[in-house]
Amino acid sequence: MTVRLNLLPAELRPVDKSNRVDFMRILAASFSAAVVLVCGGVLVSGTMRSHTLRVKLDEVESRKEVLSIQSTNLISELKRLKDREALMSATLSLLHGDVPLLEIFRQIELSLPDGVWLSSVKAEAGSLHLNGFSYNENDVVLFATGLIDSPVIEQVGFPNTRRVSREGTSLVEFRLLCSISKNIPDKEVSP
Repeated sequence: MTVRLNLLPAELRPVDKSNRVDFMRILAASFSAAVVLVCGGVLVSGTMRSHTLRVKLDEVESRKEVLSIQSTNLISELKRLKDREALMSATLSLLHGDVPLLEIFRQIELSLPDGVWLSSVKAEAGSLHLNGFSYNENDVVLFATGLIDSPVIEQVGFPNTRRVSREGTSLVEFRLLCSISKNIPDKEVSP
């Protein structure tokens, strides 16, 4: 091993370039390190942000499915409520309409003897047409008399009857024309 010593005074010694600091290299190295650190940070941050966005996308998709199911349920509930509203509206129009159908049907039910049945009922403003069958004429007259007692029915026409045979049984077919009263007493209607 050889050791060299320079014994010249410091002013005369040659300048050693190897000990000299190269600022350009340090600056380039630090800039490169900064770029690598920034790129690494951006890559890590982007990966984390991508993962977060995927989780949020999954949550939004599941929420979208829940809202879709709720929307379908709400549409069916709305349809059900609209049907119910239409039924209630029709019921109210029957209760408050020109033809008091509920009172007419109630009176028909109260007046109908056991041996009489109806085949058709037609109610119009001012008139009521009843068609039906009976085993004898007396039951038809009894039915017409019961209808006269109603406050809704003003007048009952004379029954139009004829004898018919159905499946070997002799029956009386009848038609009744009734006038509906214009002055119907108001009743309390509770919903």
